[in-house]
Amino acid sequence: MSIPLTVGNQTFQFPIEGTKPGWGEEVSAWAEAVTDVLSNLFGPYDIGNTAVAIANDVSTATAVGAGATALFFPPTAVRAFVVTYAVERGTEYETGTMEGLYNGVDWDFFHSHIGDAGMDFQMNATGQIEYFSTDNVEGIIRFRARTTDYV
Repeated sequence: MSIPLTVGNQTFQFPIEGTKPGWGEEVSAWAEAVTDVLSNLFGPYDIGNTAVAIANDVSTATAVGAGATALFFPPTAVRAFVVTYAVERGTEYETGTMEGLYNGVDWDFFHSHIGDAGMDFQMNATGQIEYFSTDNVEGIIRFRARTTDYV
């Protein structure tokens, strides 16, 4: 016996417990379809909800995050990205988007926001987003990103 499971526009007859062997191909095909769907939901260079500290009164470009929490997009793998973010610094708040497109030579970078937490952002040639901050208090930035890989 089996139950029909639909992934996208494909339906698979998935075996229920106790079904006799012989269903390996159907289960493998279902697993491949699910993997394809999941990879479209969260790609290899997408960034899930992340929070990192923001230092006070930063006048030299400073990386947003580091290591696993870095807001970084390698130009050899990422063609474009959209970041949504929110900053809290004491009683000052800001939310916005950052967009980037690697044109084959360097990054085209656009930043827009509402509110004002005394932040400014830029992107360096390696794909790292950097920030500057005014003299206020330390804070936190929360962000996530969706990327488009090369075709």
